[in-house]
Amino acid sequence: MKEISIREMIEIDLNSRFLGIHPLELMENAGKACYDEIKKILKEHNIKKITIVCGLGNNGGDGFVVARYLAEDGYRINIILIDDPEKIKTEEARINFKRLLKFKNVVITSTPEKAIEELNKSELIIDAILGTGIKGELRGNIRKIVESINSTKAIKVSIDVPTGIGSKTFIRANYVITFHRMKKELRGMNVIVKDIGIPKEAEEFVLLGNVLLNLPNRDKDSYKGKNGKVLIIGGSKRYHGALIFSGKAALNSGCDLVYILAPRVIENTLRRVEDFILNIYEGEKLNENAVEIFETIYDKIDAILIGPGLGYDEEIRENVKEILRKVIGKKPVVIDADGIKCIRDFKLKNCVITPHRKEFEIISGIRLKLDLDHQKETVKVVSKKYNSVVLLKGRIDIISDGDRVKLNKTGNEGMTVGGTGDVLSGIITSLIAQGVDNFNAACIAAFVNGVSGDFLLKRYGYCFSAKDLVRNIKRVFGYLYNLKWKILKR
Repeated sequence: MKEISIREMIEIDLNSRFLGIHPLELMENAGKACYDEIKKILKEHNIKKITIVCGLGNNGGDGFVVARYLAEDGYRINIILIDDPEKIKTEEARINFKRLLKFKNVVITSTPEKAIEELNKSELIIDAILGTGIKGELRGNIRKIVESINSTKAIKVSIDVPTGIGSKTFIRANYVITFHRMKKELRGMNVIVKDIGIPKEAEEFVLLGNVLLNLPNRDKDSYKGKNGKVLIIGGSKRYHGALIFSGKAALNSGCDLVYILAPRVIENTLRRVEDFILNIYEGEKLNENAVEIFETIYDKIDAILIGPGLGYDEEIRENVKEILRKVIGKKPVVIDADGIKCIRDFKLKNCVITPHRKEFEIISGIRLKLDLDHQKETVKVVSKKYNSVVLLKGRIDIISDGDRVKLNKTGNEGMTVGGTGDVLSGIITSLIAQGVDNFNAACIAAFVNGVSGDFLLKRYGYCFSAKDLVRNIKRVFGYLYNLKWKILKR
């Protein structure tokens, strides 16, 4: 069975909510799944004295559901709440807590002294304290309760993941009943995996859960340049708009500074854009002069985009490779448009490559079939070959880092207009410069670029341009940040 990380599971859980699966339904399914397994444990060990330790979030809510099912079977259940019931955080957890109040065989306490006494009497302790909700080391009352649980001789069952996993103090569970998929962090433990009705799309597609959890945060004490400095290398006598699309998209995606490395022939066009820091070299296309100037600004930037409007010939190809030799493995690089034609069989690392179908065939030597499963596997293989993230643009975008594969279905056929790929690569580079890892930056960018295009389609039909797309990017990010702050409380 495929393993996922705890963080990926949090994303999948959020995705399910945005797909219309109510959290109350998932909580009920999770609690019932745990109950089914706990019944087997009770019978095997002939257990009568049961304590469920519940937190104030949805992991605690799962514990409330388990308690209800066990109470209906006639078991006497001790529930230890880690704090006052009035502080229960989610609506679904509050609903399931209230459902327990009618049971006379359910005893609820939130008094620490009483909690320790009950734990020492217990034959089975069910851990529903934090689940995936932990950040950092356990402290205060929770730490004391976890230490007390570990000191007992009772059989210990953790719901989803043991409380404190990843920190020095965590529940030493005899059984872990986890949901949907095995978690990488649970290797070596006695794990039971239960299906709770999470739809396939919640794991396979880039959805709001993936986006919201991976949007870059910003330090309140940050200063100019702290939140991302991007360098874009491109432009030529024939193509100059692509650089502007990428640069403005990068700024509208939240980075602080955009440096441009471009030939003298398009300087006047670029100077009309007040937001860019220009680095101009002599000539009409990428040449040795560009490489020399690149060496003087390389240390100032956090992420590099190479390719928009670059043009292609043998001289350009060799100079692209020369620049890549200086940065590969040292700084993240996004390779787009004409830059992609320069890298076939070139040894890469820590890059994002954004080909459309024809460009993908150039770097892979593989003719893609229409079958989506074939495309997913092929992108995964090519990503491994180049030791980089590959984002194959299409009706359904495919993003892979050689291990994970995500699909994105935002966007529309109106986005065949020139420049939309330059916008995409600008968003990716900006997010990477702000500290988002390459894979999630590619996923977020594909989603945001597509959502921006979908909004324009509804408003203008097919009559919109890359310039419109760039302008709309900041509106999409504004909506996403406000949603993140509302749901995840900053």
